[in-house]
Amino acid sequence: MLRQTTTVRVPVRLLDGFGAPVTGRVAADLLSTQFHVTKADGTIVDIAAVLGTNFFEIDSVKFPGLYHIQLTSASVSVLGPVQWSVVPAAGLFVPVVGADTVESDLAIDTATIEAALIAIEGSGFTSVADSLVAIQAAIATVPGAVWDQLRAGHLTAGSYGELMRLIKQVLSGHVKIDVGLGTETVYQEDNTTPLQTSALKDPASIPAGLNATERLAAV
Repeated sequence: MLRQTTTVRVPVRLLDGFGAPVTGRVAADLLSTQFHVTKADGTIVDIAAVLGTNFFEIDSVKFPGLYHIQLTSASVSVLGPVQWSVVPAAGLFVPVVGADTVESDLAIDTATIEAALIAIEGSGFTSVADSLVAIQAAIATVPGAVWDQLRAGHLTAGSYGELMRLIKQVLSGHVKIDVGLGTETVYQEDNTTPLQTSALKDPASIPAGLNATERLAAV
């Protein structure tokens, strides 16, 4: 994987028409002295080859035929598949095509975070490090603040706080069955205000407070 908008060297293998490694090639041996990069959006970037700067032979003895070409940050600016090609001048080797994928540059996120810390520093902290310590200290108080919230304060319909409050009341709160109406009512913490009411049915699906075998969804 290639990191987005960064300069990177990629390997190419130069071979002749018989499959033998080709050594000693210089930038002038490339067609128009360039190699080409095709980005995911179809844009083609032509990079001027300069021996020893962005076109390198690794080792003609240990790794004959192995070269590196250097892709510019502009040639890997688009996320997705990317291809590069090296075409010879005067048929000095077989044309080479390589491919990889450009992924998001995590350094961008790091820079954003650092900028935010610097902004906090300017708001009264003496350094970026102090800003980070202060943020960590603030975050550390969040779990305790959440778990110490009173159940009675969670009244928003559909919230997890309301769900936990309801579960607690069903398990250990005041629950009453009305035999005449065939209902089951769960009360709030004051033991007076209804929290939810469910209809009870007997095996014949008739409302029943006694011998009930089914409880319908609460209303």
